[in-house]
Amino acid sequence: MITNDAARAATAGRRGLALLVNLMLALALAFSSTPADAASRRDRDLTALRAVHDAWLAAYTSGDVEALERFYSDDSVIMPDGRPAYRGWPEIRAFFVPGFERWNYAVRADLQYLDVSGDLGTAHGVVMLTFTPKAGGPPSTREMRYLIVFKRQPRGDWRILLDMDNRAIY
Repeated sequence: MITNDAARAATAGRRGLALLVNLMLALALAFSSTPADAASRRDRDLTALRAVHDAWLAAYTSGDVEALERFYSDDSVIMPDGRPAYRGWPEIRAFFVPGFERWNYAVRADLQYLDVSGDLGTAHGVVMLTFTPKAGGPPSTREMRYLIVFKRQPRGDWRILLDMDNRAIY
């Protein structure tokens, strides 16, 4: 025979279990994403990456090394054509400064691919880079291929993880 205390304990145990199951279901629903949610996030990420790509080109074209800093982190690596790799903002800055002191740049970019997967984004394309000596002289133009890997930062912004270019040879 079950006593009243035992019956109450069994009822409380079932209520507690039911509450736990309901809480787990609510959490599962809250943290799951539907295909529409995933597509929406992907679209937002691609839009953000395109904006970062275009803003980086504008900062580069302006020759403003301070403006470029917001696109790189201590993890960033650039691998320019025919040059060694430069790691972290101090080395990358040291690479950009002499060029910005010597040349005015004009860039026309053809972004051919942009994609995102989780916290990484990838862009590649072709740029027509025209550089004119600040001391005077005729401009030179070079066609370059580029590959940029972006990494989402803990605050949600995107920075360049890897920036690599080489001369386009056909």
